[in-house]
Amino acid sequence: MKRAWVLALAGALSLGLALPVLADDDCPSSVKKAVEKTFPGSHVKKCELETNDGKQMYEVKLKTKEGYTTRMDLDPAGVVLLTQQAVTAEGVPTVVMKTFRTKYPDPDYKVTRTEKWVYPDGKVTYRVTYARDNSQKAVVYTNEGVFIEETEPDLDDMD
Repeated sequence: MKRAWVLALAGALSLGLALPVLADDDCPSSVKKAVEKTFPGSHVKKCELETNDGKQMYEVKLKTKEGYTTRMDLDPAGVVLLTQQAVTAEGVPTVVMKTFRTKYPDPDYKVTRTEKWVYPDGKVTYRVTYARDNSQKAVVYTNEGVFIEETEPDLDDMD
């Protein structure tokens, strides 16, 4: 088996094909293929099987070839359930940042992280995490800048 893998790798490299580097052998091929299809050339840092509401899913943390930290939730068949990608503030639609600054005009509200979340139905939301007075909050907006909610940031996903 090792020999076949080495030969396949050598053949691919000789053809100049880029292969993804997958960090965890526990990640099934269906999940690996979905990650590579969504983010070609990405580097998987973690792949863990989890159970949420009685359903199994894989949480994959990766670094895209552009350098973005990304988290994906996928079902065992490789269907993408959610993608959370850290983006620069410049990568957030201008209308979202304008809406944030309208609601939080005080310069004491310091933006510490911005994320783009993509759902299976194509819906996109942006999370703007800010710090003020030693506490953090995340504000969620639609792609069009409509306020959805203010929530506690998921510190587990902060990199």
